[in-house]
Amino acid sequence: TLGHTKSTAETADALHNEFEAHELALQAEHKERQLKQRRKTQNRVLARLKIRKTKALTKVPMFKKIPRDAIESILELTTYEKHTKGDVICTQNDVATEFYIIVSGSCTVNVLRESSNVTRKVGTLKDLDFFGENALLDGERKRNATVIANSEYVQVLLLSRTNFNMLMDSGALSEDVMKTVQKESERRELATRESFDIPKPPPLPSNENGTLL
Repeated sequence: TLGHTKSTAETADALHNEFEAHELALQAEHKERQLKQRRKTQNRVLARLKIRKTKALTKVPMFKKIPRDAIESILELTTYEKHTKGDVICTQNDVATEFYIIVSGSCTVNVLRESSNVTRKVGTLKDLDFFGENALLDGERKRNATVIANSEYVQVLLLSRTNFNMLMDSGALSEDVMKTVQKESERRELATRESFDIPKPPPLPSNENGTLL
């Protein structure tokens, strides 16, 4: 009986200790989540502040002529992301649903030419550059390129198509903005296609009679 009582007490102690350890682990996990959320909120606030101070949105073609209160409306509807070097931020041919503004860091833009299965670097993006404007257009648009984080950290603000449409519907943004988005998307698509064109070789030297030398 004594042995049975001792065994029961040991089992109870073990269960109690296990429960305490589990509770402590849950508390630590909850605290870590709170810290991460707090840091993310702080980074989002700082990112928006940087965009305001540098007036970066006014340098984006589609937002160049919109009033200040509309800029504030856009910023309030952006979300924040932080990426590390090598992260793929968006992938060519994926459905485009967000427009990106780089707050800090640099990214490499790569395009795969499917006909030849050749991937080529077509550009580099840095602080206050933007990409993904075709996500704001009507219909199911595909990404024209793959964008990869190229610096130790890359901070971006995202504007979703849903929030962009909300701004359009509310009248905060005019139809002229959509027209500019379309033009910018076409300009970038053309630049991407041209990046794969092989330059023509220089003409061979010839004399006055046109005979090749």
